[in-house]
Amino acid sequence: MVYSAYQLLNIDTGFGHDLAKRLDVLGFTVFAGCLHPKGDGAKALGSKASKRVHIVSMDVGNDKSMAEALDYVKTKLPKKGIWGIVPNAGFNVMGDVEWLTIGLVHKAMNVNLYGMIRLTKAFLPFVRKSQGRVVIVSSVKGCYPCPGDSAYHATKFALETVADSLRLEMIKFDVKVSIIEPGDFSAATACQNKVQFKRYREEAEEMWREASDSVRTTYGKRYLEAMIEKQSASLNSYPTTEPVIDALEDALINLTPRTRYLVGGTNKMFDINAMAARLHPYLPTWLSDWLYTKWTGCDKFPE
Repeated sequence: MVYSAYQLLNIDTGFGHDLAKRLDVLGFTVFAGCLHPKGDGAKALGSKASKRVHIVSMDVGNDKSMAEALDYVKTKLPKKGIWGIVPNAGFNVMGDVEWLTIGLVHKAMNVNLYGMIRLTKAFLPFVRKSQGRVVIVSSVKGCYPCPGDSAYHATKFALETVADSLRLEMIKFDVKVSIIEPGDFSAATACQNKVQFKRYREEAEEMWREASDSVRTTYGKRYLEAMIEKQSASLNSYPTTEPVIDALEDALINLTPRTRYLVGGTNKMFDINAMAARLHPYLPTWLSDWLYTKWTGCDKFPE
C-alpha cells in the first residue's frame, strides 16, 4: 500500500527532524529537506539514520533552491516513486499591525505559505502518480485571531485555505490531503531557544527603527520589550513532539486518514491555544473578542 519514499521539509529541528527518524525506523526512504544541511540538526539526523534518509539542501523561500532539490530527488528516486510530501517549514514574526514591517510580513508569507506552495507544486506530480498523500503542517493559530501575532496567524489561515482547496482538487486523482494543527510544542521544537529569542530582539529593534514618530510616541519602546518578555515567559509547552509525529504517521499511512488533526500540546491540564482553535468557529464575535482581550490583555499597555 505504501510506496517507499517521502519528501519532507525542514528537518533542521522539530517535527520534520523527528518524523524523518520515525519514518526511517518504519523502513521508508526519506528525502529530508533542510535549510542548513551542515547544521547541528542535519548532522545529528545523518549520524543516526540509515542510508534510506537523504538530506537535501532546500530553501523553500527560494525558487532556484527548490528546483535544485527537485533535480537531486529525481536522481535518487526509488522505482516506486514518492508516496507522500510533508511541507512543514515555519517562520514566526511577532508584533502589532502598526509595528510590523512589510519585509517581516513578506518573509513570514514566503516561508509559511509560498514555501508550502513551492514544495507542493514541485513534487505533486509524483504523488498524483502514486495516488499518495499530502500532509501539510499548519497550526492551531490558523483557526483563530490573536493580537500581536497577526502576521503568523494570517499565514496559517491562508495555508489552511490553500490546503482545503488542494484537498478538493486532488479528489479526482485519489490523492488524500490532510492538515496537522499542532498546539503549543514550542519547547520541543526550535521556537524557544537562544537563537530564536535573539532573532525576536533583532526584529523588535528593526520595528522600532522603521516605526513612525507617531507610533513610537504612542506606544513607547517598553511595548516592544514586553512583547519579547511575554514570549520568553511561555514555558508551558509539551516536552516532546511525539503526539504530532503520531498524527503525521497516521495521516501518511492510514487507509482512511482524517482531514484535520488538531493536536493539543502543553504540560498543563489543557492547551489554551488548542481550546481557542476548537471553540472559535462556534463563538459569536462579541464573545470571542471579549475572551481574547481577557486572555492577552490587549486592551491595556504593559507596566
